Amino acid sequence: KLSGGGRASELARREPQLKSARARADSAKASLAKTEHDLSRTAITAPFDCIVSSTLTEVGSYLTPGMGIGEVFEASPYEIRLPLPVDQLRFLEVDKAGDPVGKVTIHASFGNEIMTYPATIIRSEGEIDRLSRSAYLVSEVTPDSTSTLGLQPGLFVKAKIQGRPIDHIARVPFSAFVDLDRVAVVAPDDTLQFREVFRDTDFVYVSEGLDENERICLTELPAMIKGQKVATREAEIPRRELTEEPAPKPTP
Repeated sequence: KLSGGGRASELARREPQLKSARARADSAKASLAKTEHDLSRTAITAPFDCIVSSTLTEVGSYLTPGMGIGEVFEASPYEIRLPLPVDQLRFLEVDKAGDPVGKVTIHASFGNEIMTYPATIIRSEGEIDRLSRSAYLVSEVTPDSTSTLGLQPGLFVKAKIQGRPIDHIARVPFSAFVDLDRVAVVAPDDTLQFREVFRDTDFVYVSEGLDENERICLTELPAMIKGQKVATREAEIPRRELTEEPAPKPTP
């Protein structure tokens, strides 16, 4: 109380300073709430377990809609995109919907060691690349802690796709070809004859055009003429080539 029993003024009671302090406290609380809200929105999550490959931003950066902030890879299972020539699609097994299916063996090189991973075709991308005339299949590596050891995104691999069984075919080395679609056959009288067949990469899978037990000429002669007399000698074919499955197994 002041002398004379009068009521002290607001200024004397320092009410303006008190209101100012309360306003600053309320502003600080609002600022804290906004900061906490903004902080909660800086947490980036992915809809799957993944590995961060790279980041395209840093602390204090301002982000705009559509701006890239990094790259991630799904941790497991791994998917591998496999290009396959269009003319080899017919060698694959298909399901009831007509989509390619089958087992795949993935090979990866680590120095002098070759690692092998089992995989399965899970889908086709459903489009033919116009430049390479290849179809793209997607295989999924078996999600096993040991089977994916060493397998990482960006690694170059080779794949072998198991084809569908084909009856009554013979596998002939590519060296037996005279040109794009003919092989030289040695007739019983040791003369050269020619047969038109279908070729495929290093080996030929013949379903027609050759008779059983016919002899194929594997030697490239300077001039090959139908009816030409030749001296024959049987080539030694590794037993593993004789016992392999007859079905072609295209390799992308």
